[in-house]
Amino acid sequence: MKYQTTKSECRKQITGVCWGCGGKLEPIKTVDNAGNPTYWAGCMNCSRFCYGVDPKIWRTARNLVEKGRLHPIDDMRKCEYENSEDAKNYWLDEQTFHAVYIILDVLNEWEKVSHE
Repeated sequence: MKYQTTKSECRKQITGVCWGCGGKLEPIKTVDNAGNPTYWAGCMNCSRFCYGVDPKIWRTARNLVEKGRLHPIDDMRKCEYENSEDAKNYWLDEQTFHAVYIILDVLNEWEKVSHE
């Protein structure tokens, strides 16, 4: 069986922690959109596929979300997710995931203007 991306190739592409929960990423055997066998990097804790983000960026995003300074998904009101620990963790992971995007965008823009 020929994999589109092998387990070892996938492992080499992992660059940090999960964007949502900050958990460990690992190669997960799956199929691509064409039905071909492959491996994608994913988090077994929160079931998210991603290749990772620097742990410092993730920690910054999580801190901003926990302190109430950044909630990228406006229509996800925290009070609606506080009825269970699982729901609260889902809310926190989703907000963190999107906060990471914002932080990466800010860092990219900072890099651009720093070289003008």
